[in-house]
Amino acid sequence: MCCVGLVRAYSKRSDLLNDLTVTLQSLSDAQARSLSEDLSHDRSVRESATLRPARGSRSLSDAQIQKLVRQFRSGTPKAKLAEQYGISLSTVKRLLKRHRDEG
Repeated sequence: MCCVGLVRAYSKRSDLLNDLTVTLQSLSDAQARSLSEDLSHDRSVRESATLRPARGSRSLSDAQIQKLVRQFRSGTPKAKLAEQYGISLSTVKRLLKRHRDEG
């Protein structure tokens, strides 16, 4: 164990050894929980933002946009289109607004 040296150093001071043991156990428990849980719920907004793909990294071709517009006009929900094309719902709305006068 990585902390054996610390335990030996504190073994002559039982009050400090007890505090160290409790702290080490808490750290070990927290590490075990973090490995078993889905961390996406525990991330801050800043951390989540760094995990998102860069803006514009998933751009659609003109043919894909035209197909998306046709699918929407035939009744496919916006949320389903967003999932299908791997883009956000707001992007779908923006594309549909931009192409609403066509066709």
